[in-house]
Amino acid sequence: MKKMRYFLLLLSGLTAGWTPSYAECELGSPTLSRTDCSTEGRFAVKIDFDFRDVSECFTVTGNGKSYGTFPYAKLPIVIDGLEGDCLTKYEFVIRDCEKPDCKTIGLLGVVCCPQGCQLFDLVVENTPCDTNDQYFTFLNFKHLNTSSCFTLKINNQFFDTLNYKQLPVKLGPFTADCHTERVFSVRDCEKLDCDATLSTPKVCCGDPCQFSNVRIEHSPCDSNGKFYAHLIFQVKNPSDSFWIKVNDLFLGKFRYGNASSAAYRVGPLPGDCKTKFNILLKDHKITGCAFDTIWGPVCCDSTQLPCRLYDLVSEKTHCDSLGQFYMHFNFQHQSTSDCFRILGNGKVYAEFKYSQLPVKIGPLKGDCQTPYEFAIEDCHFPDCRLIKELGKVCCDSFPGLCNLSELRYETSDCNEHDQVSLFVNFNYSNTSECFNLFLNGSSYGTFRYGQLPVRIDGVVADCRTSYKLLIKDCEKPLCALDKNLGVFCCDSLSECAIRTLKVERTPCDSNRTFYIYLLPSGDNTSECFRVLGNGHDYGTFKYTNVPVKLGPFKADCLTEYEWVVQDCEHPDCRKSHYTGKVCCEGDCRLGTMSVERTECNALNQFYAFVKFTHAGASDCFRLKGNGRDYGTFQYSAIPIKVGPLNADCNTPYEFIAIDCHKADCKTAAELGRVCCDSAELKFSAFKMERSDCDHDSTFDLAIKFAYRQVSDSFLLFINGRHRGTYAYGALPVRTPRLKADCKSIYTLQIVDQKDSAAYIVRHLERPCCLIKADSCQIRDVKATPLYCTGPGKYALKLNFRHLGTTNAHFDVYDRNGPVGYFSFADLPITLMDFKKTGRLYDYVKICENDNPSCCSVVEFLSIECNGGAPTRNDLKSMVVNYRDRSVLLFSDKELPADLQIEVYNLEGRLLSKKFSRLSPYELEIDMGPISPDIYFVKVKSEEYSRILKFFNLK
Repeated sequence: MKKMRYFLLLLSGLTAGWTPSYAECELGSPTLSRTDCSTEGRFAVKIDFDFRDVSECFTVTGNGKSYGTFPYAKLPIVIDGLEGDCLTKYEFVIRDCEKPDCKTIGLLGVVCCPQGCQLFDLVVENTPCDTNDQYFTFLNFKHLNTSSCFTLKINNQFFDTLNYKQLPVKLGPFTADCHTERVFSVRDCEKLDCDATLSTPKVCCGDPCQFSNVRIEHSPCDSNGKFYAHLIFQVKNPSDSFWIKVNDLFLGKFRYGNASSAAYRVGPLPGDCKTKFNILLKDHKITGCAFDTIWGPVCCDSTQLPCRLYDLVSEKTHCDSLGQFYMHFNFQHQSTSDCFRILGNGKVYAEFKYSQLPVKIGPLKGDCQTPYEFAIEDCHFPDCRLIKELGKVCCDSFPGLCNLSELRYETSDCNEHDQVSLFVNFNYSNTSECFNLFLNGSSYGTFRYGQLPVRIDGVVADCRTSYKLLIKDCEKPLCALDKNLGVFCCDSLSECAIRTLKVERTPCDSNRTFYIYLLPSGDNTSECFRVLGNGHDYGTFKYTNVPVKLGPFKADCLTEYEWVVQDCEHPDCRKSHYTGKVCCEGDCRLGTMSVERTECNALNQFYAFVKFTHAGASDCFRLKGNGRDYGTFQYSAIPIKVGPLNADCNTPYEFIAIDCHKADCKTAAELGRVCCDSAELKFSAFKMERSDCDHDSTFDLAIKFAYRQVSDSFLLFINGRHRGTYAYGALPVRTPRLKADCKSIYTLQIVDQKDSAAYIVRHLERPCCLIKADSCQIRDVKATPLYCTGPGKYALKLNFRHLGTTNAHFDVYDRNGPVGYFSFADLPITLMDFKKTGRLYDYVKICENDNPSCCSVVEFLSIECNGGAPTRNDLKSMVVNYRDRSVLLFSDKELPADLQIEVYNLEGRLLSKKFSRLSPYELEIDMGPISPDIYFVKVKSEEYSRILKFFNLK
């Protein structure tokens, strides 16, 4: 029967102009039919569908499960043993075995089967206290497959037998004595194993004891890199005293000061830029009166990082019936004050604490006339800001989406000038009549879409020039398509590249140390490579001697190990591997915590599911957060369900897990503020998470959201370009790779495939993949005066270690400003004619080039230089000139015998190391033919080095 259906499909395809030899795999929409429920509450589903141009088999997955692999010849198939739990929305994803992009999706939805008796979702609500400090409690819960009645116990004492129809029931009155905790237990009258329990906190009449408006400030750092934390808070109705813990270390019992504004000093604490502080304030006598928060880390580095706002995410809401909308903003921040303000269009919209992020402003008019722009700036550092240009907003329609997609290109063979022709083609819809084409920023003309494919001649294929193609619609510039084409080659030239770096570590030995084996491989490398990492240079090794064994290293569960392999002759040819923290077996370690939440219930409440990995832990852990202790749990019970919690849009939910017996073994995560979305929205709870950056400074986004009353799939647009069509059942989905260049702005649009009025718009602004400011370090600076070079001048030798630097050069400053520009590879260096300031101690500041946040400052004892001639050769007065295939260097002093010369191009490629002396004061470097560009000459002797540059303008 199935073969006959396939034949009919084939015949109909042929009559419609379909050629089987060129057909693509296609699976029709599945037909789903289910059986009745079994006595165990389970059912089966029969699946059938049409197909063509397929392999021999297909797979069926759904709801996080794989149901197996089946031959097409066995259709229809039956999947049995499914639970009708009234919760699971069943979906079935069917994929061809050999062509995974060939798929179809069937949605069955929620199935309810009669099951055993269930009592669940217990809720209690208390009335306000009366004049006798008493109150009543209303108890309610849900039930399935029960008898007609249930029994109620309060604190294990029988209270009453009640009918389910009486729910909710009013209980009491109870006395609000601030001490008694009440436990409500319900059990079905006939099905005695059908029960449920709810514990409620102590109840106080009037205002309970409560900490509020907690602020934490830190003192200046001392010489040991430590500081004191100043705790400032308000408290209502406390006892006479409280105690403070920081990271579970008891720091003392304190008496309350002025109840309206208390301030306390604790410490010293480490300012190592890594340690986060779990600070707990707890009243000494009143149980449950506490405040718990995560704060820090604090940096006691000698250089203050600049204020910085980055990674702006902005969201425009749907328009309401009045033609108005709201804006949501979220972003990352560094070295800020305590607050920021949002301005725009000549007004200040609001001022917020950073702890309130994300924030919402509005309503704003979507009148199609106002060009909205927003500036987010720090309260005390107005130059520390972000700009968001939204433009005009229309609340009357959703514009049709211009779409450019599926860019394709081919190149011709090379001509005699080492050039190729580039042929470009792509798909388009909802466009204007023409598009503009750019290559590396240069316009190559305007073309009609009907001219596709278009041809670009004269593209240089020199194995060096990397090309980026950009296509923009003539009238809709946001409707664009771009692609990095890379380099084109007409000869065998290619650059050094370390392709892979395999890293393996040994188990811990008896000294709790380990070793590392490194195995790099690449193309066009030199004979050897250097290994760097964690501020150390581990030596030089030959590629022929790999794998290389390094160690021993401490497995202290603290050090984050990173290994960098750098080619000996090509410093930009490198590859790194991040190992992270290493623990020996038996050391307690809690992995990264993840928190997921349920949808809101009718009471605007939700549950949180907390999970994390663990190693070397005890048998249990405590879960805390937001001043609450959620209890002690066995690790075997992970994931832990916490709740119900109030989705009040105000509480920034955080969770901290601490091992029961090892207080320094902990992990934490933030869920943030939770709002219950409006029932009218078809899309809600939208989340997008950035991946880590790749070596090419790109990342992708993981997107997920809730949906209702939609079709089977949606379209994803990024900056107006269609980047994929996805089934809702496939959520979460990942976007294509995006560039994190600290300036690009990405607009993401989710549009239902059949209903364009159902859409989401989100913005991600100026994402950065730059190295973290606190990971770039200038360390162990040594400044050594050597000898006088003239009145008030001396030679100064500088040496230091550096970690996490991305630039090849560094800048040196004295008290008056810049001194020079040098290469890290030339360390140590000697500064000739360093000017004495007249003070007993002189000063030098070293910064990574173009990175003022990565600096180090040192003061050192100077020497007296009252007169006399320089005692060493001085290369500072050298002059460089390019003269028709040769570079000439001149000096008014005799050149030293140990002089070394190297010439580099802008890409850092070494061009020449050979030179000939024309006289004691002059030398020549034979360069041969070189293209017009800027070049650098590195001049180095035992005591001096500098970099000069010259231009070839011909």
